[in-house]
Amino acid sequence: MKALKITGIIIGILILLGIGVIGYGAYNMKKDANPEINTRDLEAKIDERFNKVLKLNLRTGITIALYKNDTILIKNYGLKDKESGEAVDTSTIFEIGSITKVFTTSLLQMTADAGLVKLDDDFRQYLPDTIEYGFEYPISLEQLATHTSGFPKLPSRWFDDSLVVNECNPYTHLNFDTIVAYLENPSELSKPGNVAYSNLGNGLIGHVLERVHNKSLNELLDSMIFTPLNMPHSGIETDSSLKHLLATGYDAEGKATCNWQWPILAACGAIESNIPDMLQFLKANLNEDNPLYASFSKCHQASLKAPNGSQGLGWQLELDIFSSFLFEHHKDFIWHDGGTGGFNSGIVLDKKTNTGIIILSSGSPFTAQMSMEGFGILNDARTVSIN
Repeated sequence: MKALKITGIIIGILILLGIGVIGYGAYNMKKDANPEINTRDLEAKIDERFNKVLKLNLRTGITIALYKNDTILIKNYGLKDKESGEAVDTSTIFEIGSITKVFTTSLLQMTADAGLVKLDDDFRQYLPDTIEYGFEYPISLEQLATHTSGFPKLPSRWFDDSLVVNECNPYTHLNFDTIVAYLENPSELSKPGNVAYSNLGNGLIGHVLERVHNKSLNELLDSMIFTPLNMPHSGIETDSSLKHLLATGYDAEGKATCNWQWPILAACGAIESNIPDMLQFLKANLNEDNPLYASFSKCHQASLKAPNGSQGLGWQLELDIFSSFLFEHHKDFIWHDGGTGGFNSGIVLDKKTNTGIIILSSGSPFTAQMSMEGFGILNDARTVSIN
């Protein structure tokens, strides 16, 4: 009995020491993430941050735009293409990956505001009547937009080795019949309610919007967002006249890779854009005087469909527990990551201080990295101007 008591005391001490070590580590990481800075050295700290990323070969090219109260800081780092040695500049176009989702959900909200759909509508009522669904319960458009639909990220059977025809361009073998076949015989499907990130769910929104408006998704993006916001270098697949501006993507080994093409599910990740264009989108999500803000801002609100207010319509509203220790003002941030086979991106808004950041990069590992870098910069920028 005495031995057990001593053992219990030792275990208790070890647990306390462990908690202390974790707490001290979190404190130091938070301290490093929130240094005391001033206007003069903010840009220097940004340079240090991204030059380190390049030095570690985590990215090939990076471009950022930091916006605060109508003041803008744009910075470019690294190469647009390794072989030519051409440097990234403000005109360079990147794949933005899953940041596409917040454009898609913005279109959905605009369509709802126009009275053409309701967010509580079952998505099935907008797809062909000939589909014989393999589930009986309704799944709403809002559940698709908040990753609470129960659909998997992507059905694993779509990516069987015998089906994929191009490993570096993995979506080219899919078509609408593939979606229909899945909906009629679904696998990896859960009951709606919990947050489970789903490219399929968000991609289905695109097909609904195309049928409601009788236009392609690219046409909808152009007429409802890109043209009103003056985003001439943005689209699903870069226009042929702009191909010379498109950066080369690089995989996790640093090898040049394909630009992804999206015969289906374009709504979840297909947009290509550059920093000036993305800056227009960022500003429209922050400034109340922008005509699109009324719809955009509704997407920022916590959805009742998502547990604990963790999701807006497309936008993410909460960090994981570990990351929340690093960023003092994380509860004020809304964001989204993007990653494809050769690119990585992040957009973060701090609506409380009318500040936001866009980061676009070539190089594919660590999908969340660009948003994490953005959180750190916005923490730094909170207490200083960027003049």
